[in-house]
Amino acid sequence: MENVAILLSYTGETHETIGDAKLCRYGGTKTISIISFGQFASSAGFSYILDFFYSGIFEKDYLANYEYMLEHTGRLSMVQINKKMSDI
Repeated sequence: MENVAILLSYTGETHETIGDAKLCRYGGTKTISIISFGQFASSAGFSYILDFFYSGIFEKDYLANYEYMLEHTGRLSMVQINKKMSDI
């Protein structure tokens, strides 16, 4: 399995974004950079793009990912229920 870093930035010109991109390149990690090129961008727009990527990755092995999600959200629910019960 390969790693991919997604870099989100309004300009792509900050020291942090450039440094992160260089670190990824040095480590051999592929990158996807999403920047606005100075146009208006919002956190809602970035959220939409991340949801789009996530849904595409999730769909690749839908059944396995869905079962994994159910198993782990079920565990989280049980932890929350147990914590509430211990607080009583």
